[in-house]
Amino acid sequence: MGTQNTVECDVEDGQRNENEGLDALSLPPRSVVRKQREEEKKRRKEERGTPAEKEHHETVGKVQFPLVRLFLLLFFMLVITVITYPVWIEYLR
Repeated sequence: MGTQNTVECDVEDGQRNENEGLDALSLPPRSVVRKQREEEKKRRKEERGTPAEKEHHETVGKVQFPLVRLFLLLFFMLVITVITYPVWIEYLR
């Protein structure tokens, strides 16, 4: 019963549901929206700046992923080492 009161208050306060005003038939097709987004991305990419800035941006992106891979590899090696500790510690004694 308390839930109904809050809904009524929301409607009385003038707050509307976001989906109320949308009509699915008036929206453009996905293909049109995707083309617009791709064109916008291309335009932004062209506006980024000088070729030196673009090269620096690409280099920064390339450097981050090898470090992430290295840390991921080290993490998995640590997990494997901890899990197999009882097995290999006996060989060392």
